[in-house]
Amino acid sequence: MGPAVFIVGASYSGCDRYLAVALFTIAMGLMGTVYCGMKVNALDLSPNFAGTLMAIVNGIGAVSGIITPYLIGALTANHTLEQWQLVFWITLGVFTVTNIIYVIFASGETQWWNNVDKSETGTVDNTIDTALGKTVMHNV
Repeated sequence: MGPAVFIVGASYSGCDRYLAVALFTIAMGLMGTVYCGMKVNALDLSPNFAGTLMAIVNGIGAVSGIITPYLIGALTANHTLEQWQLVFWITLGVFTVTNIIYVIFASGETQWWNNVDKSETGTVDNTIDTALGKTVMHNV
């Protein structure tokens, strides 16, 4: 929530560009705390499927990157300060709601679906037939 608070603060800086830049810089610096929790959490939840889990999370996050420019364009048709303040208040709302959800439901415990039972996966044939008719063994 820290980044969003400073973003909203920047929207009230008026025409003081130095204050606006300083507040945005602090906001982006605080994004490091967001990434430390969320990005590393996939490794805690499922070391075996961390890549897949992060792909799903980043895919969902990418949707917001597609929708946001259209939403901002609709909200800031005249590019007034009040319209931009609304955008930044919405940002604070999104940060707050998602942060509360994360704090309530997030876990650092390895999940039950991380451990794959070898008997459920079947067997893998570890031979390759080459063009010369030879069978080569390899490790799977």
